Amino acid sequence: MLVLGGERDVEPVRWLMQSNPALLVVAVLPQGSTKLRKELRGEGVSQIIEVGDAPEPELRQLLRERLQALLLKPRALLQSELPITTDLHTIRSTLTAIQGHAELALQTARAPHPQRKPLEEIVRGVTEVEGLLRRVERKLRPRWSADLK
Repeated sequence: MLVLGGERDVEPVRWLMQSNPALLVVAVLPQGSTKLRKELRGEGVSQIIEVGDAPEPELRQLLRERLQALLLKPRALLQSELPITTDLHTIRSTLTAIQGHAELALQTARAPHPQRKPLEEIVRGVTEVEGLLRRVERKLRPRWSADLK
């Protein structure tokens, strides 16, 4: 369970999900943000709980109820889906490394540099492909509850 304060907290979630794609991640948001919710769903967060300004006793009860609802067993992956999920994770890890190298190269290629535009395209393309792979991976992963308010 991760309590997020805003969009700046999405990067650790992304890293956590890439490190262990089978991990059940519950994001707790203090206030509603459509953009943040959409980004978290894109990262494959299992459940998003918005708590608003609930007092502590209500907050504890709400979280307890939501977590108990997650204890229901999802369907197991089919034998044929296991290699696919492993391959997807490997591909996404490789893409993350490529993106990291391109971002490092961008730091040294200042604005008029002729290689800047191709590097920017690499970063944009990798981000887009990673998003597509996350959606495919989510389709294969067990389905948990949707967003809860």
